[in-house]
Amino acid sequence: MKTGLITKISLFITVLLSLLFAPMGVLAEGENESVVLFVEEGCPYCEKVKGFISDKGLEGIEILDIREDPSNADYYSKVCDEAGIDILERGVPLLYDSGQIINSADQIISYLGEKYNVSTEGYEFENDDTAKNRSVKIVLLILGLGLGVSVLFLLLARKKDK
Repeated sequence: MKTGLITKISLFITVLLSLLFAPMGVLAEGENESVVLFVEEGCPYCEKVKGFISDKGLEGIEILDIREDPSNADYYSKVCDEAGIDILERGVPLLYDSGQIINSADQIISYLGEKYNVSTEGYEFENDDTAKNRSVKIVLLILGLGLGVSVLFLLLARKKDK
């Protein structure tokens, strides 16, 4: 009878300890899978993403400046190496979330907006196509003005010859 009681108590204690410590193990795993944002001081794109995180009150994102601490730079290099990002194509900001890497400020803001279910309005960057279109328009305007001035000089020169 005593042996049966000891077995039941042992089983009860084992189950109780399993229930108590199982969540701690899950939390410990989750901590290894934290969201990390790699940045550099002075980077306008990094500032935009950090501003978004701060303004929206997003929590659970570790922000690491890769120039501030050599261990941050080592961690950044390790993440990039594991992702197969060529050393010449590395940059910041770079978000690392559970093995997923996002390395564009616009894409990071969009991703975080979806992940945390917050609006990204007002945090959009001018995309490269918009900047290229503006440059093309400026070049065309300059060429058009140059052509117009040339035609005007030709007309004035013709008038003078008559």
